[in-house]
Amino acid sequence: MPCRAATAALACALLLSACTWQSGRQEAAPRSLAAGAYSSLDEAGVAQVKASRTLRLDMRSGRLEKASVGLDAAREFGPDIDTRRTGKLHLVIAAPTGEVSDDTDYVRFDTSASRTDFREITYFLTAPSLKELSTVIRDGVRRYGIDGRSAEDWIASVETNPQTRSSFSITSGTSTGVSVNYDLRYDGAAGKHVVIVHINPID
Repeated sequence: MPCRAATAALACALLLSACTWQSGRQEAAPRSLAAGAYSSLDEAGVAQVKASRTLRLDMRSGRLEKASVGLDAAREFGPDIDTRRTGKLHLVIAAPTGEVSDDTDYVRFDTSASRTDFREITYFLTAPSLKELSTVIRDGVRRYGIDGRSAEDWIASVETNPQTRSSFSITSGTSTGVSVNYDLRYDGAAGKHVVIVHINPID
């Protein structure tokens, strides 16, 4: 799919940068969401997300509808939220039977004019070592039902050759009521590793 290809290209850029961009500019004090409220993705909502470092999404129905985040149902694309220059944000996705939560500095939303919802939410996690990457992966197995055997087989194969390069998609988990997929980009020689997390409705 073109979207997955673009996401993979962005992951390569993240590998090169190792997600360590810094900025000396101090922003104004964050404006927090009200308790129990969810983020909007219109221009003002994205600005609030960046200022507060908090992105809270409502997928309790199993889908993220455009209308629920303040966007027109016919909109052809969703926003990219990039905070690499200013620090990670805390992402929480309320799902039908649990929640997905992580700290990340890049979130993108994929849709089309023919859909009233988003077909995919993608965000990125990074780890500086195989040990820390393995911890991230096992955390996904525990929290989201990602396939444990698939994960452990990949970890074991890389442990035998830690200087290798590998791209691998672990079998998705659905324990939260949405599909959570970990798409790995591992570069042992460079010591830069990215997990591309794909969140999809369960059709």
